[in-house]
Amino acid sequence: MIVFRAAILFFCFSQCLSAQGPSIVRLLEDSSFVFEFLNVPKPFLVEAKTNTTALKTLISIKISDPDTMLPDVLGSYDFTKDAIRFIPRFLLVRGQSFKIKSRYSNYLIDTIITVREDNALPLNKLEAIYPTTSVWPENLLRFYLYFRLPMGFSNPYSFLKLNNVENEIKDPFVEIPEGLWNDNRTRLTVLFHPGRLKR
Repeated sequence: MIVFRAAILFFCFSQCLSAQGPSIVRLLEDSSFVFEFLNVPKPFLVEAKTNTTALKTLISIKISDPDTMLPDVLGSYDFTKDAIRFIPRFLLVRGQSFKIKSRYSNYLIDTIITVREDNALPLNKLEAIYPTTSVWPENLLRFYLYFRLPMGFSNPYSFLKLNNVENEIKDPFVEIPEGLWNDNRTRLTVLFHPGRLKR
């Protein structure tokens, strides 16, 4: 059923897009990050609203990286009068580039969009650290960092340091690839490396 409906969507584009304007995709950055595909014909919008599964097979948004095995960016779709919008699930990283492709007949897009690095973008903030006590016990195994917005995919341990009274402790954390996040990437669980802390 999904394959059949996808074929209907593809046929709709091949028949309807020739009368549309040029294929355009842009990144809206005013208050959040939204990829917007413009000049989409109305018949397709009507069908796509009821079949986002097929839509996901026709639009590809990936982090621009030599590693071609990276999966598509996670997110959801929304629709305006004449456009398709893709809302990423997680906050995009400043300066990061994304490879955008559409596989529509007569609506072909193959481009790269880079997130600006200026202060117009929403800033994240560390909201809380748990435990909240000023002194932690020596046998503490983990602590938690809570952020106001979903975090990106940069290595979190490159931003964390642990100091004692005299100097910085080398490699004090158990480093898990991409970090140990909750589902919406607003809470980071940081595990202490017991052996290194005891040295």
